[in-house]
Amino acid sequence: MSALWLLPVGLRLLLINTFFSWFLKEKIVNVKEDKQLIQRLFLQYLFCSIFAILLAIYLGQLNFNLMFLTIFIVGIFNGYGCYSQWKATQFNLSAMALFTFVDDAIAICLGYYILKEGKHINTGVASGLIICALVVILFSLNNYWKKRIIENTGDKTRYLPYQFFFYALSFGIIWGFAEFAEAYFAFNAVGVGTFLSGWYCGSFATAFTFLLFKKSGGIINEVKETITNNSIPIMLIASILIMLNIWLTYWIFQLQTPMVVAVPIFFASAMIMPALVGIFIFKEGEGYDKKDRLLFFAAAVGALLIGLNFTPK
Repeated sequence: MSALWLLPVGLRLLLINTFFSWFLKEKIVNVKEDKQLIQRLFLQYLFCSIFAILLAIYLGQLNFNLMFLTIFIVGIFNGYGCYSQWKATQFNLSAMALFTFVDDAIAICLGYYILKEGKHINTGVASGLIICALVVILFSLNNYWKKRIIENTGDKTRYLPYQFFFYALSFGIIWGFAEFAEAYFAFNAVGVGTFLSGWYCGSFATAFTFLLFKKSGGIINEVKETITNNSIPIMLIASILIMLNIWLTYWIFQLQTPMVVAVPIFFASAMIMPALVGIFIFKEGEGYDKKDRLLFFAAAVGALLIGLNFTPK
């Protein structure tokens, strides 16, 4: 396996897992109303679908066939996964990072059973997965216990509401299957133009549907309000970054990097970097008790075990 795959992996870690984590919390989800969040989701996928279609046309890969339809359907679910991740990030970025375990664990298991990539699994990766699974479970239980203890005090800053866990599990499950689908399409030599156009058109369909159901003065007025507010520069940057993310991921898989090699590294960086951003930049660590801090440390150990024990063969 060529070492070239390390280049897109490094770019993904710096630009997406680190910078975009800050950008998402600071600039995108920092809104007061859910309507504004949906408007931004609409703008993001509007820009992404336009860019993807133009790229597909340039590459001669805009094909409205069964493969495009299949990718489009996966993109529909991806759109809701993105919305769920945004909602979870509104509550807590670092805690959201812990739940990235769910999607990568699903992707690794699917790669193991369907793509027959078990030869790349070793004791280190398996141990890391077990540790991270225990961390997610114990973090959830500790949050529940804290809620029971202080629910009559009026202090809601020290525990996360049930909605957080709903959204965190929603995007984790959806993105686990979506990540596997992404690898599957890349391994089967689907052109990047075909993939991106189908993926983002499907995601845009979800965002448009959300906007339709959130309309207040008719869908035409809603769209006008959305495209004339001050979110356009922010979401233009966001759309470029997430397209870069999906392109880097697709590039990694096009280099025939096995899922059980790439996904553990994705997982380690997607868990550790946003958690550090949330804890140290957004001061989320002030709301954690000693048990939570111990669990975050254990999660970092588990993530490093996963990320550093891949076996490229």
